[in-house]
Amino acid sequence: MLYCSTDVEESESVNDPDESYQLDVMMGMGEDHLMYHLFNNVSYKEPIVPTLLTALSAPSNFATDVIIYGKSTNSFVLGNNNTIQIIVNNMDMEDHPCK
Repeated sequence: MLYCSTDVEESESVNDPDESYQLDVMMGMGEDHLMYHLFNNVSYKEPIVPTLLTALSAPSNFATDVIIYGKSTNSFVLGNNNTIQIIVNNMDMEDHPCK
């Protein structure tokens, strides 16, 4: 199922974000020479161990290190009780199917 969104005007938030993450969405060619959608030049590849199980079973000094979740998961470790801002930029110049 395809969900289409429209531009959202900036509105007053509850408070300023504690953390902000920018995701640039684009098309790119994978190692298999097929085209994939990428977030920040990274194509998602499912980790061997599910992310939540990794977070729960990792030693506490490693659980907040994004490296343990796998480079191709494009993980972000969020702060506890923080307000998070996510900015998604469409860098793909092709027409969106919702147009």
